[in-house]
Amino acid sequence: MTVYVFADPLREAIDYLETKAAEYPAGTVVDAWFPTSLAAGKFHVQVAWDGTPGARQQAEGATVRVTAWGAKGDGRDTNALASLVRKHLLELASASVWRVLPGAGRTPGIDPDTGLPFCTFTVSADIRPA
Repeated sequence: MTVYVFADPLREAIDYLETKAAEYPAGTVVDAWFPTSLAAGKFHVQVAWDGTPGARQQAEGATVRVTAWGAKGDGRDTNALASLVRKHLLELASASVWRVLPGAGRTPGIDPDTGLPFCTFTVSADIRPA
């Protein structure tokens, strides 16, 4: 039996989103870490891998969760950023990712610990063997 190794969907998503940085508000960071504070007018796009609910021998389906964070008072801009990032991810196609499908839609909120506004959503990425 042939065993395949699959690309890291987290790295694929972050790398792709970084190529679109010119379209985000100036100073927006795209990474896997959680911001504990943000200066006014600054944004952070957090990308997380929620797991691999579908695994077949030659393909893997990974759920990727994205959370756009803004500074206190930037809730509307955070929602707009999440919408733009979602659009970009749904366009992603690479040697490792052959398609991205919508998952849970955008959900805005305020983090109770930091007070930062956020907007989160998921997509499902179908990954080819590396």
